[in-house]
Amino acid sequence: MTADPNRAPDAAPTRWQRFRDATALWRLPALSGAAGSAFAWLIWYYSKVPCLAERAAEGFCNPGLLANFITLPALTSILGIGAGFATLAGGYNYAMFSKAMKRADDAESRLQYERQLRDEEREQEKAERQQEKAEREQEKAERQRMQERYEQRIDEILSAFAEERRQSAAFQQAMTDAVTRILEQRQNGDARNADPAESQ
Repeated sequence: MTADPNRAPDAAPTRWQRFRDATALWRLPALSGAAGSAFAWLIWYYSKVPCLAERAAEGFCNPGLLANFITLPALTSILGIGAGFATLAGGYNYAMFSKAMKRADDAESRLQYERQLRDEEREQEKAERQQEKAEREQEKAERQRMQERYEQRIDEILSAFAEERRQSAAFQQAMTDAVTRILEQRQNGDARNADPAESQ
């Protein structure tokens, strides 16, 4: 299961979480100490010398009801044995817990590093996309300017062509008028020249 890269970092551990961690850390030592104490008590209980009247009179044992189950020297030894078991188990458990916490911290550091890399890659991709968008907009503006210049040039060419046609039409009209006047003058001149000959 992969962690969500967009997930917010975990908040500081709450009191309940700290209690659960402490319970997990001390559960094995406590159970080991209790088991060691119980084992030592069973050995003492089944291996003790019976408290007979003669031994009680000599002060070697206590015939009381509680003394049948535990005595102060036995309790001291049992608790010492239990503490030894708890210490051994606690040291081992603490070492394992420390390794687990170190692995968790390392994993969190790697995850944080990977998140940072992904964030940097996303920022770089975003910057590249923005740059590409700016370049496309610049190319589009350049094409639009070229299109406008092209259309302006076409308009200038068409205007020049129209002006040339107008001038050509005016020239042709002037030529036509001139030819017409010349023909009319020639016809008028021929008519005047023809009249005196007819009168003779």
